[in-house]
Amino acid sequence: MFDGVTCCGALHLFPDTKKALAEMNRVLKEGGKLAVMMFVNRRFFRFRRIREHAREKHGAHVFDVEELSSTLSKTGFKDFTYDVYGSMILFRAVKKLARGIA
Repeated sequence: MFDGVTCCGALHLFPDTKKALAEMNRVLKEGGKLAVMMFVNRRFFRFRRIREHAREKHGAHVFDVEELSSTLSKTGFKDFTYDVYGSMILFRAVKKLARGIA
């Protein structure tokens, strides 16, 4: 079990980002931190054709912030905070505590 997990510039390239996030969550201690830098649906990625090209030619899934927040919650994370720099997002989240534990 790890205190933290980082993923820089790659999460958007995993074939199944939900599975990847669930695995990151699995190896974290309760309260462990996740830190990620990846592309986000802003700036030039706001254009559908560019997102489609990134997906079709490179397998990239470019999240929008709301979708990312929801996906993190569904894969066991809380306290999602982020900063967006152009088309990049730098975010952190914390592994939720097990049910019944404060």
